Amino acid sequence: MAQQSLPFDLPGPGHRTLREICAERVLPEGSLKLLNAQVEQVYALMRDGEWHKAQAILEAAGGSEGLRRMRSLRGLGFTVDRRSAGGRTFEYRLSSENSDTPKNPSEMTPPTIDIYRDGIGFASLVDRMQQDPALKVVNSARISYDTQKQEFDAKDKKLCSFLWEHGHTSPFRHTFYTFHLKAPLFVFRQAFKYQVGSGWRTYEIDGEAVSLEVFDTMFDTDKGCSWNEVSGRYVTFSDPDFYIPTVFRGNPGHGNKQASLDLPEDFDHEAERSSMESECREALWRYKNRLHRGVAKEIARMTLPQNIYTEAYWTVSLQGVMHFLDQRLKPDAQYEIRALALGVKDLVQDDLDRAGVVL
Repeated sequence: MAQQSLPFDLPGPGHRTLREICAERVLPEGSLKLLNAQVEQVYALMRDGEWHKAQAILEAAGGSEGLRRMRSLRGLGFTVDRRSAGGRTFEYRLSSENSDTPKNPSEMTPPTIDIYRDGIGFASLVDRMQQDPALKVVNSARISYDTQKQEFDAKDKKLCSFLWEHGHTSPFRHTFYTFHLKAPLFVFRQAFKYQVGSGWRTYEIDGEAVSLEVFDTMFDTDKGCSWNEVSGRYVTFSDPDFYIPTVFRGNPGHGNKQASLDLPEDFDHEAERSSMESECREALWRYKNRLHRGVAKEIARMTLPQNIYTEAYWTVSLQGVMHFLDQRLKPDAQYEIRALALGVKDLVQDDLDRAGVVL
């Protein structure tokens, strides 16, 4: 692989160079050199959202300094940008800020992941609690023994791991995150299960089915979540986005009926994509036509397909996030919700690492 220098001195957001942005984040000077040897590979991984593979390269190249640099870059709020240098085009990710470094935290661009690499769907971390989540886990667990700690250490990390691995999940429900998500409607209908009172479980007492509310105070493991979504009753979808797969999948002839595999290259993916786009445009026309004829939005929306993009705010505890990731990162999860889960995981990865939780 040809050796290239990082385009640290190319103009970035707010007419600042990437080097200046790094300096503002108090990154060690030595860390700026860690990527030079494998810039093409690292940038390709960053572009494709493979943060952990890129992180492994950095750790191998520079140990803790490389890891520090990677996480600092990841926290900038990335968008894909293209710049040319020396006759060569680089594709890399920079902060989406367009002015000097914000002085007010409310003005800062939240970390955002392009989950489908289509420039439409995303997962963004818009709010989080200030206290160290890992320290809060061990302190809430130790309150049973009337003890507290001020600093998190290696023993605490082992305790966090033990608690999670053995199902002692209540200490993980004291830390909360708020995510802003944009994904196809059918993905949200799967993700919607991971919120208050939606464990989708049934219980019996003496052979008779009872309401979930009888048990949810103590046994609902999905507690501590809130979900608010764009409403088609109030919003007119004048120019919505639709999720169209680049590569279409088919169900295997045997085995897991829920599984899907990429269809072979001789399948006309482009023609199928074009056909689906036309179907979406036709459905949108029918929707608008009904509105024009006086049909209510809540009725007219029924004709819109499930691949329409929508947005939601999801506030959830650390345990709720971990439960979601534990189920939706599995290989048999549908690709589209697995991509959303990967985006969410990337946004909280530092907290998971600190707590010693492996998902």
